[in-house]
Amino acid sequence: MTDVASIQIEGLDRVLARLEKIGKIPQEELAKVGKSGMEIYVEGPAKEKCPVDEGRLRGSIVTITENDSVKTGTNVNYGRYIEFGTGIYAEGGRGRQTPWVYLYSGHKGRAGFRTTRGAHAQPFLRPAWDNGKKKVIEHIRNELRKAVQV
Repeated sequence: MTDVASIQIEGLDRVLARLEKIGKIPQEELAKVGKSGMEIYVEGPAKEKCPVDEGRLRGSIVTITENDSVKTGTNVNYGRYIEFGTGIYAEGGRGRQTPWVYLYSGHKGRAGFRTTRGAHAQPFLRPAWDNGKKKVIEHIRNELRKAVQV
């Protein structure tokens, strides 16, 4: 009869129990954990960094869960122009390269026609994500650790 070498892995039963618990965590719970991390470490800082005129853009920054993803952003149509700039100042040179005229309503100054070459970018979402993504991942990791303690 041939001798069979055996290996015993200490703590394997705990690892298997944790893996089984991970598999039983509902998708909604995972999304809730991701959303709370995004609200704390991305949405909050984005609101702080967002330029404010009347406050509509800042007030529109929210974090939502959609299917199996979590997103932080704004539905205000001009948010992209604030984030990326316009005209000759648009990031990547993708803006209009010639001046244009628009009618100003006069809520801050005299109403009438104005000429512009564009506006500089004032990023608020991307810096918030860049600074917060590691914290969001750590938040999720910590919450999952708590959930799978055996």
